Amino acid sequence: MRTIIVMFLIAAIGAFSPTSAQPTQQPFVIAISTDKPVVKAGADVWVKVRVTNTSTRTIDASANIDDMIGVNPNYVFDVRDSSGNQVSKRVYKHPELATGSPIFRSLKPGESLVDEQDLSRLDDLSEPGQYVIQVSQRVSEQRKDELVRSNTITITVSDDDSLIERSTPPFALVIDGYAMGETGDHVVVKPGTEVGINITKRNTSKHEIDCSGSWSNITGLDEKYRYDVRDGSGNPVGKHTIEHPIPFMRGPNNSTCKPGGSGGSGANTITRLYDLSRPGDYTIQVSQPISDHPEDGVVKSNTITVTVTD
Repeated sequence: MRTIIVMFLIAAIGAFSPTSAQPTQQPFVIAISTDKPVVKAGADVWVKVRVTNTSTRTIDASANIDDMIGVNPNYVFDVRDSSGNQVSKRVYKHPELATGSPIFRSLKPGESLVDEQDLSRLDDLSEPGQYVIQVSQRVSEQRKDELVRSNTITITVSDDDSLIERSTPPFALVIDGYAMGETGDHVVVKPGTEVGINITKRNTSKHEIDCSGSWSNITGLDEKYRYDVRDGSGNPVGKHTIEHPIPFMRGPNNSTCKPGGSGGSGANTITRLYDLSRPGDYTIQVSQPISDHPEDGVVKSNTITVTVTD
């Protein structure tokens, strides 16, 4: 009897050991978003898919895009209506005539890519209503049962023009980084290198908007925008104590942007205020309030990555 009890305890300990319970580390993560949470019935429905390599090796991110649909076939879209029913896929005549456009690319550890996907070319989103969207992707062809799933977002399809106008931000923000002649959404620099960003503000409304700038001679940054700079663990980055102001002032730059036009702000030196001196990955995002009324919300830019390495 004592032998049976001992064997049972050993089996129980093994079943609850940290080694057996530890989940497999996913090699990448997926995050989805949209700039237009409310769209006109019959209009295109765009979703941004951001894939980030969280592993320690380079991963293949190539795809063969179907010219008829134009959606990355590596992504599996789960689209459901307000009742939880899966939305029907669109049917195309003569799918055998479609051709493929291969895209060859890879992601190094810590790198990200963003694909903008027109979901309305894949799923039937013609009926007004709310749709919940999630994206998944297989870990590899060899591990077909393992999926990486994104967050979920909700998009409303409506015939109400006033609702669409009220819910759509009047502008969009896009940033890119620069350092030592290198530009893009991922720059690699040595410690102590000056790093800056350019901000593009695009008018997505039907009326003129303010595209003015207001630079600080203390920080050298356009104070019309808010800056969110974080380290690789997601913690806010510390700021320098600035003892000597910049001896000149840029601006204010008073300007407006017509519908469809762009303005913005260049040469914002992030490293003058934020401490990016330690090796590691840093993320930068900017935002701007829609108006002076907090309830109107804010518009956030894309996120870029700065890797500081010895």
